[in-house]
Amino acid sequence: MTTTQCKGIAYGEATLRHELAPSRATWPSGLEVLVALRRAPAGMTIPPAVKGYVGIPFVPQGDRSDGADCRGLQCLVYERERGIALPRHHEAYDEALLCERPTRGDIKRLADIVAARLEPDWREVPFDEAELYDSLLLPIAGQPCHIAMYVGDLHILHVESGIESVCEDLRAPRWQSRIRRARLFRYAGPRC
Repeated sequence: MTTTQCKGIAYGEATLRHELAPSRATWPSGLEVLVALRRAPAGMTIPPAVKGYVGIPFVPQGDRSDGADCRGLQCLVYERERGIALPRHHEAYDEALLCERPTRGDIKRLADIVAARLEPDWREVPFDEAELYDSLLLPIAGQPCHIAMYVGDLHILHVESGIESVCEDLRAPRWQSRIRRARLFRYAGPRC
C-alpha cells in the first residue's frame, strides 16, 4: 500500500489529508466522540472510493464532480456509492445563503433549512454505531449547518467554502471544538 504525506502525517493511499442544538443536557467531549467513533462498525479503514471524491471544487448548490457544496457532495456520494438519490432542496436556498460572507442570521436560516430537511428521512445514531457514509452535522458559527460524511478511521469527507473537498482527520485541532457539538445521522428514507 502506498503512503501519502499529508500535513506532516503519513496516511495510507486512500487517506489524503487532515460547526442542531441537541436535546442532550450536556455535550460529549471531543475525546468522547473520537472514542465512540473508534468503536463503530465502520472500522479503521478508509475505502479507496473516497479518493475519487477528494479535490472537488466548492460550488454553491453544486452537486457534481466538477463542483459541489457540502449537501451536493453528500448527494453525489450517496448516489454513486449507495445507489440512493437524495433530494437536492435547491429551492430552499435563497441568495442571502449563497453570498460570499454570510452573516450569523444567514447561517441561522441555513441551519433551520437543514433541520427541516432531516425529517422524516434521517435518524440520529450514536457515534459508536457509525457506518460508512453516515452524515455528521457540524456547527458553523455555533449553528448546525455543515454536512460531512464519516468515512472510517476517524476521518470525514467534506467540502466547504474556500476549500476543495477533502478527507480530514477529526483528531486535527481545527475539529476539536466542532465535533463536541456534532450529531451523527443515518439515512432511513426511500431508496430510489
